[in-house]
Amino acid sequence: MRSGVLGHWQGGWLILLLLLLCTPALAQETSGGKKLKILEALRLELRNEGGEELLILVGDPVKMDRDGERIEAERVIYNRQQKRLLMMGKVRYQDKQGQLIEAEELELFTDDESFEALEVKIESGEVYLEGPVCQRAAGQILLQEGYLTPCQRCEQEVADYAFQAREVVLYPGDRIIARGVWVLLRGERTLYLPVLLLFLNERRPKLEFGQSDTEGVFISADLPYVSDFGLGFTLLRYFERRGWGFGFDHYGVGAAQERYQFLYLPPPAGLVLPDSDPRKDGIFKYRLSYKLEEPDWRLEGLVLRDDSPQAEPRFLQGAGGQPDYTTFLIEAATRQTPTNPEPLYRLTLDGYLDHNPLALPNERTTPQRLPEAEVSFPRGLEGELRLNGRVLLGYYQAPSNPLNRSARRLGPYIGAGRLWVEHRESYRPATPPWPGFSFSVENTFIGRYYSTQNFDIEGNPTEFERLVRWDTRASLGQSLGAFSLNLSVSRNVVEGETPFQFDFERPQRNSRLEG
Repeated sequence: MRSGVLGHWQGGWLILLLLLLCTPALAQETSGGKKLKILEALRLELRNEGGEELLILVGDPVKMDRDGERIEAERVIYNRQQKRLLMMGKVRYQDKQGQLIEAEELELFTDDESFEALEVKIESGEVYLEGPVCQRAAGQILLQEGYLTPCQRCEQEVADYAFQAREVVLYPGDRIIARGVWVLLRGERTLYLPVLLLFLNERRPKLEFGQSDTEGVFISADLPYVSDFGLGFTLLRYFERRGWGFGFDHYGVGAAQERYQFLYLPPPAGLVLPDSDPRKDGIFKYRLSYKLEEPDWRLEGLVLRDDSPQAEPRFLQGAGGQPDYTTFLIEAATRQTPTNPEPLYRLTLDGYLDHNPLALPNERTTPQRLPEAEVSFPRGLEGELRLNGRVLLGYYQAPSNPLNRSARRLGPYIGAGRLWVEHRESYRPATPPWPGFSFSVENTFIGRYYSTQNFDIEGNPTEFERLVRWDTRASLGQSLGAFSLNLSVSRNVVEGETPFQFDFERPQRNSRLEG
């Protein structure tokens, strides 16, 4: 620390005291457990504006560390309630990977790591980028009217070649996608490109020839392409004793995060495969992913299959696909916003397709949701009396409950509809009727109602199945000087049964009085 409004400090104790007072407060509001440490500042000021606490730092510059991220700025304002860190004047923000962002103003939202910045300069690997406006969301950095060049470190007044683009999207450490691009040679516009792709990793066009004892002559080619709807690689494979294979690795260039990977390889040569082998009709490997996030809603999807992880192991490496199974997850949901706090809606389709009924079944232990819809009120009613809840309705396929006789009759893997009703209430008076008195009550109810039915001794269906959990707790307290009296009562009930193993809860009925 240096001298300033807080006084000229020469001892270490006051520095330590300031860090102890400031750092925990900032760390509590930083998402992902990140701690913000003040390394150097001239002046510190605490304000309360409109019920919101502001921490203001001024320095030459202010220097901070955020779990390995280095931050410098002439002025920093931290809003604890909004989880917003505003940096102004000669801002330098360097992440753990060494990517450096310089700006005149940068506003960082610590809950989702997004930011907005003005007059930005970015160094990412060997590439230099700049632009008047910059945003980061979901790990992507978007520059409007951007400029980029790999020649910045040559210290030339005018770069040998560079690019000017209407829009630049940086995927740190992976690739840069630019749209509406002018190629600049010594600062002069020479060629217009609708889309430009620059890879920052080892991904490059590839052409390989070879020969093996099992496959004979083989050719492998990854050929780049650019189109209005995206860019990527066309994958061509040829094996003398197997035949042709083909595929693609496609990146979308729109607002959504899109990557579609597909590869078909002919069956292995020299092997007589049984009908149950997933490679008999060829090897399919694909991963189709889509994610679009807007301020008030999101849409994402993932489709995955991998018949042979050993075939071209780098393709879909670590994706987790299964042979002869296509797993899919498609979900749309709304978000809480100041203008639309609730209710929140979600629709999920989560399951798989079995492409080979001759092979042994590979049913999931987690339920398939085909589909599941949810309406929730996460905030609900607030105050002395608090109330929130949610409702889910869906059709599920999952392993049956082996302890449920009616479910066992349906088989080891069953499908059924379920309605989930959940509400939570609590009451705690803000002002006690007399000094020293305290009172609170809490109640949680979860009811699960199924489309399956119980059977009587003659095998005829009777009532529909249900599983209910009901927990209630109340407490009273009275303080009398140095002494206090407390009394609490609780009741926990679980009754009914579920046809599904994943939903199972052991029946119980407990009451307890404590003082």
